[in-house]
Amino acid sequence: PESETNSYDLSNNVTRLVDFMKRASTMHLTQFFWEYTNHLSKQKIGEGSTYNVYKCEFNSGFVGAVKRAKGFLPLASNNKASEMEFQIMTTMLTEMRVLNHIPLREHPNVIQLLGYGWEYLDFGLCPFVVLEFADFGSLDQLLISRAEKLSAADRLNICMDVLSGLEALHSCDITHGDLKLENVL
Repeated sequence: PESETNSYDLSNNVTRLVDFMKRASTMHLTQFFWEYTNHLSKQKIGEGSTYNVYKCEFNSGFVGAVKRAKGFLPLASNNKASEMEFQIMTTMLTEMRVLNHIPLREHPNVIQLLGYGWEYLDFGLCPFVVLEFADFGSLDQLLISRAEKLSAADRLNICMDVLSGLEALHSCDITHGDLKLENVL
């Protein structure tokens, strides 16, 4: 019967949510629940296949980059999460685990993961991660705005920083998989 299917879907959604939360809580990261929903400002600064990225200023004065998942986890019995939404949660958890990995956690050329949370929507929960905000934006933005002002030494330093970050990932047997100017901060 349909009601049994909906009940199973809801139970499955809650089970996956609890599993995600258990895994995330083992990382000892800050949980940005209330702070995110009550932020002072939110400006969209980027977009990928899995996330929308916002610059957020929180009430405390803290500025961070919030990567909000494009999918959500429905918590109503008449909604069923798609495989894509579960894949988004898996991708998010993988990114959190990579960025929280000890050799990468404080590497100067790897963006710092500061926390995670859930945005409560009328139809479910939408996960997000909070990263340090890159004041100068992405490398493509820097090259567009200041290309003529960058000396050969500056360009070489940028290349060395990118290579240092990649070397750190590769030493942990991690492949970036989407290296492009927009993803170099």
